[in-house]
Order: sequence, then C-alpha cells, then structure tokens
Amino acid sequence: MGSFNDMESFYDSCNETRTPKQIVWEEGIYKEGSFRQRWAYNFGRNGFYKFGKKIASFFVLMLLWIVIDEVIPFNAVKMVFHTLAVVAVNIGSVWLFRQTCADKKITGLNIIYFVFCGIFAFVFYKYMDFLFGYLGYCLFLSLYYGIYFINKIISPILRLGVSLAVIYNIVRNNIIMDRTEILSSVVSIISIIAGVFYKYFTLGVTDMYYVCLIVVMLVVIMGFILYIRTKNKFLRNVTILFAIISLMEILGSNAVAAGIMEHYIRTGVW
Repeated sequence: MGSFNDMESFYDSCNETRTPKQIVWEEGIYKEGSFRQRWAYNFGRNGFYKFGKKIASFFVLMLLWIVIDEVIPFNAVKMVFHTLAVVAVNIGSVWLFRQTCADKKITGLNIIYFVFCGIFAFVFYKYMDFLFGYLGYCLFLSLYYGIYFINKIISPILRLGVSLAVIYNIVRNNIIMDRTEILSSVVSIISIIAGVFYKYFTLGVTDMYYVCLIVVMLVVIMGFILYIRTKNKFLRNVTILFAIISLMEILGSNAVAAGIMEHYIRTGVW
C-alpha cells in the first residue's frame, strides 16, 4: 500500500487509470475542429456561469410570456409575440456570451440557432405555452403564497428593507452625470417599486393591473438595452431580479383580490 507522503507516486502519470476518452471529457479538452469545440466557441462551455445565465433567461422568458398572454387578447397575435420573445431572449443570452470573447460578432451558427429557436417555438407553441404560460403562472402564485401568506409580517418588512437598501445603493453609487446611467438607474428603481405600488396602492383596479404588467415587461427590455450602453452589471441584475419579484407580487395580489388564489390553493396546479 502506498504512503500519503510518497509525492512522487502521487504525481506519477503512470498511475492514471482513466482512458484517453475519459480524460478528454472530464478535463474539458475539445478535439481541434470537433463539433464540441465549434459549439463551445459559438455558445460557451458548460459551467456554473452558463447554467446561471440559462436560469435567468428562463425566468425572463417566463415573465415576457405571461405579460404578453395577460395583455394581448388575440391568440394569433399572442403567438407572434411569444415567438419573438423566445428569439429575443436567446439573442440576448448569446450576445452576453459573445461580449466575453475576443471576437464579439454574432456568428453564422448563432444565426442558425436563432432561426431554429423561432421555428421550434412556433411548431411546439402549445407545449411552450403550457410550460411558460400555465406552469409559469402557477409558479408565481406558489411563490407569492409561500412568501406572503406563510410570513405575513416578516416578508413585507424584509421586502421593504432590501428594496430601500438597493435603492440607496443605486442612488449613491450608480447615478452619475451621464444621462444613460441615470436612465438605467431610474429603470432599476421602477422595477423595484412596481410590484409594491400595485399591491398596496392600486390593487383591484383592472386598468392598473395591465399597466403594471406592461411596465414590468418594459423595464426588463429597457434594462437590457441600457446595459448594452452602460455595461453596468449591477443595474442589469437588479432590474431583472426585481422585475421578476414585482411580477410575482402583481400576479399574486391580483389573484388574491379576484379569488383565483383561493381556488388555486384548493385545487392545485391541475
């Protein structure tokens, strides 16, 4: 039996028991000219950063999907805007990755991927509507119930405290003389207060329900467009995170006022 102090034996490559194929996959070594190498160049390697970006894209697409579904009354128009939302979110996700590369241009394979996303969303629209629309709506109701019903005192206080702390940080550290930076800061602050504004000041007003939903969607779009100019990741992340929280509060509080939440709690998702 070897010794823990036998460092020569520890570093001896002769003791490598993995096959060359295992080494290539486990160490993330891509063969020159392989499909994996081309995919990693165009879309990035798999990892925690890419996984986190996909989760963020999933929730942003869910937000856009639900708002479009709630605001637009015509199914054919909904389908068009939902398909555009799928393509737009994927373009944004790939664009963020390309900014980390030496060559920041969108590649031909990226464009093919965007077209495929649009076709896929259109062909499998019914299933995507179930995932991002129905299950997404139920997810936000579940989050609202879990956060605001179980902790009716702690949750609002925590929400207020975190919101004030983030707004203070935005005002103190991110509002500068540049107009684009100021506008980006204002958009971030709107994303923070949109849900609170509807929940405590305009609950039950149908027109304000739709207005607040549209505002949440617009701040996400504006936040990303302004990020392209400012490159301020903090404001971008704040805008996306609190827009999702505000959407949860708008949908959840409206469901409570309309009696939908009671039905949802009683019957569940199905």
